[in-house]
Amino acid sequence: MSTTSSTGLGQDESVAPAMSRGRIWLVFGGLMLGMLLTALDQTVSTAMYTIVGELDPVHGIERLPWVVTAYLLASVATQPLFGRFADSYGPKPLYLVAMGLFVAGSAWAGFAHSLTELIAARVVQGLGAGGAMVLAMAVTAIMLPPQDRAKYAGIGFPVMTVANVVGPLLGGFFTQPHAFLWTSTSWRWVFLINLPLGVLGILLVALLLRAPAERTPHRIDYLGVAFLVSGTSALLIVAQWGGKQYAWSSATILGFSAVGAILIALFVWRQGRAAEPIIPLRLFRNSTFRVAVPISFIVGFATFGSIIYVALYLQVANGLTPTEAGLNMLPMTLGMGVGSVFTGRLISKLNRYRIFGIVGSGAAAVFLGLLGLLSPDTPLWLLGVDLFLFGVGLSQIMQVPVLAVQNSVPITEMGTAMAGVMFPRVVGGAFGTAVLSALLLNLLSANLPEQLRADASNTVSPSVLGTLPADLRKVVVDAFVSATNTVFVVAALLMVLAFLLTLLLKEPSGGLRGRPAPPPAD
Repeated sequence: MSTTSSTGLGQDESVAPAMSRGRIWLVFGGLMLGMLLTALDQTVSTAMYTIVGELDPVHGIERLPWVVTAYLLASVATQPLFGRFADSYGPKPLYLVAMGLFVAGSAWAGFAHSLTELIAARVVQGLGAGGAMVLAMAVTAIMLPPQDRAKYAGIGFPVMTVANVVGPLLGGFFTQPHAFLWTSTSWRWVFLINLPLGVLGILLVALLLRAPAERTPHRIDYLGVAFLVSGTSALLIVAQWGGKQYAWSSATILGFSAVGAILIALFVWRQGRAAEPIIPLRLFRNSTFRVAVPISFIVGFATFGSIIYVALYLQVANGLTPTEAGLNMLPMTLGMGVGSVFTGRLISKLNRYRIFGIVGSGAAAVFLGLLGLLSPDTPLWLLGVDLFLFGVGLSQIMQVPVLAVQNSVPITEMGTAMAGVMFPRVVGGAFGTAVLSALLLNLLSANLPEQLRADASNTVSPSVLGTLPADLRKVVVDAFVSATNTVFVVAALLMVLAFLLTLLLKEPSGGLRGRPAPPPAD
């Protein structure tokens, strides 16, 4: 039996054979390119109406949400499964399989001739994306010694935020006719751009990564997989449909909620009895894992559920175009980048991560709460400063749960553990978007004049807002800003809860140097 160090990492467990620094950077670049592509494909909203207009102009608008929902369901549901398979066969081959699925799904989506075909292709894309997101972190963990992980993670974590800002801009660019390479742009390039870049990322990892050859075979708990995938899918459908396609009190939403809750309960029951569960309940006996999971969920819920309304605020309150709004979101991306790089380097230098989780969550809570003071007259430069500082704090609290788990579980369970800590963030983001969206819509409806309440969501659309008389337009803008202020405050209060949880995080005695780094290869 292997001994376990103070870091939780077995001293005799295998890590990747030594690689030169240049080789490590190339592999890491390939991993981050894959993460960027999979994240970008969550943000194709600006291309949706163009796609529907071409593929199904008559009934497509009714099925449009499934283009996004199919990708989300597939990517979320398969994350724990890929993590478990990675512990059996190694994260490298599983990562290549996941990226292969994503690239194949992208090719299918780019050449789709019907909306049904596109939705099916998005499922294939999502299956691969879920694995690629989780396994990129697992590959990084086996490739690097504990003290170096934070340095590289500091560069990788802004990827998701960059995707959220850049994705809509690229979607808008590709749907407008431009000369592009040997052809002209169209919505199909939203997906086809993944082919050359995705293949490049695959080749970098396939050819350059040296991964441990020995693996311990595991039996896969397929019944547990069925319970988890079905239960998560049912609850995500509730999050996507509730308050939009169906009222929260409708039989459809209540039915899916009940089914989802029962299946998740069956999944937990199964994990306590399976010989080799998908997410071993013993992981929750690890105090670090037990705290990191709810932090990850809360950060996803508060961040992804609220920050999308900054761009909408810029369009409604300031009259900016979607492209201009996206550009004014760049300070947050810059803050994420600066914060991640410096935090990663400081963690590697100090061999401590807990303090950065505390400071980051506290800063994120403060500057998210300050967004609750926005008014139609708030200067854009002041908003930019707030977004930059929020991005710095967010970069810290997004890194720390993953780094904490990476340094507290054995290498043999790294894939499962990474899925266990990243899965809640994505699920939290989905539920946060749904719940805070419903809150905003209810507040907006309550504050609007009676004649506009029936169609509150369309009333704040820039195209509709521009047709209203000046006095009525001011009422709508004030009602919208008031509603978004409340959403930001609620999100900030949730981030305070994340701050309190980070106080419970523990660090390995002796810092992150529980296992010596392999000497670099020439």
